[in-house]
Amino acid sequence: MLLRLIHLLILSSPVIAVTLWFSDNTGVVTLEWLGWRIETNVPVLLVALLLLFALLSGLEGLVGMAVGLPARLRASRRAKSHDQGMATLMASLKFAAAGNNGEARRLVDDAARLLATPELPERFAALLVPQGERPRPPPPASQSHSVVAAREERQPAPPASRWAWLRRPGRPAPSPRTVSRAVTATPAAAPPSPVVAEPAPASTPTVPFDADAFAEHLKRAEWDAALALATGEAVPAVKGARLRAVVLEAQALAVEADDAANAQALACAATKACPGFLPASLHAAKLLAATGQTAEAIEVIRAAWRAAPERPLLSRFLELQADAAPAARLEQVTALVHSNPDHVESHLAVGEWAAAAANWGLARRHLMAAIKARPDALACRLMAKVEERDTGDVAAVDMWRRKADAAGPPPSWRCGGCSAEVGGEVWQPACPSCGAIATIEWSAPAVSPSGG
Repeated sequence: MLLRLIHLLILSSPVIAVTLWFSDNTGVVTLEWLGWRIETNVPVLLVALLLLFALLSGLEGLVGMAVGLPARLRASRRAKSHDQGMATLMASLKFAAAGNNGEARRLVDDAARLLATPELPERFAALLVPQGERPRPPPPASQSHSVVAAREERQPAPPASRWAWLRRPGRPAPSPRTVSRAVTATPAAAPPSPVVAEPAPASTPTVPFDADAFAEHLKRAEWDAALALATGEAVPAVKGARLRAVVLEAQALAVEADDAANAQALACAATKACPGFLPASLHAAKLLAATGQTAEAIEVIRAAWRAAPERPLLSRFLELQADAAPAARLEQVTALVHSNPDHVESHLAVGEWAAAAANWGLARRHLMAAIKARPDALACRLMAKVEERDTGDVAAVDMWRRKADAAGPPPSWRCGGCSAEVGGEVWQPACPSCGAIATIEWSAPAVSPSGG
C-alpha cells in the first residue's frame, strides 16, 4: 500500500504544480458565439474541458460495452457449454469403465452436442465392446405342435444381436446376409423342408470377465495370468486399459526393491496403457527422476495432466523443477496446465501460484472458476488470503474462511469399495481394510445427502 501511495504522489505532483501555477496566474478567457458571450478564467475553462472529456470517454465506453455485449454473451455460453460437455464426457468414461455401455453412449451423445463435436460418438463407440442380448425363452407348451416353415429372403443385414436367440448349442450361426422369417402352419399340413443357412466361420465364445480370478492372480503375483484376464474380449476397452495399468503398477511396486530398472520399465508401460492412471504416473516420474531422466519424468506428468489432472501430479511436477521465485513457478504451472486449462485442478493450480506471486487479479479469476466448478477448502483458503492481502476486507476474509471449514477434508487415497482412507502417500493394489482389488483412487470422501 505504501508503494502505491508513493507512485500516486509522484504521478499527481505535476498536476498539483500546474494547478498552483494557474491559481496564481488565473488570466481571463472570453468566448463569443452566435451572440452568446462567456467570460471566465483559465482554471475554470480547464475544469470544464476535463469534465467534457470525461463525459465523452464515458459515452464511448458505454457504446463499446453495448456493441461488445452480444459477443461476450456468446463466449460465456460457449464456455459454459464446454464445461458441461467435458463433465458429461468424464461421466460417460466412468460408466464405460463400469460396463454400462448404454448410459455411456447416451452421455457421449450429450457431450458431442455440448462440445459441437459430431464425430465424438463414433470415436467413442470404437472403445466399447458390444453387449449381446440374452437368449429368448422357449415357446409355451401350447404351441409345441405348431409346424414352423421358413422362407429365405435376401435383405440388408440387421444387427447380429437381434438374431442371437436363433443360435443354439451345436448349431452354426447363420450368415449375416440371411434372414429367416418364421410362419406357423396348421397341424395337418406337411412340414416343409428345413432352411439351409450359409455356413459361417466358427467363432470362439466370449468368456465373461472373472473379477474373483483376477483378484486371486493379483494377490498371488501371477502377473501374466492377471494380464490375460484384463485383455480379454469381455472387458470393455476403457476398463481393460485401467486393469492392465493396475497389474503393471502392482508388479512394478513388487520388484522395485530388487530390480529398479525393471520397475521403471513396468511403471512406464502402465502409464502408456492408461495415461490417466495416477499411481503409475507418479511412480514412473519418481523412478525416472531418480536415474537423472528429469525431462522424461516431466513429460510423463504432462501426459497424465492432459488425461486426468490431480493434485499429486502438481506436487511431483514442482519437485522435478528447479527452485524458483513465485513468479517463475507461476510460469511453470501455466505451461503445465496449458493442455487442460478448463479443468478445476488447472484453475486451482494457477490460482494458488498467482496468489503466491501477488498477482491478485489472475488469482481471483482462477480461484473463482475452481470454486464455481467444485467447492474446495484449499480454494476458499486461498481466496481468504487474496482478500486479506489485496483489499483488506475483513468480512470477506471471514466468509471465505467459514466456507473453507465447511468444504470438508481434502482428497486422499481412498477405497472405492469401503470408502476407507488409505494411509501414506504410496498407492496399493489391494485395500488394507476390505481387501478389494483395484479400488483405491485419489478422491475426496463421499458427502451424504444431508451434507454430513
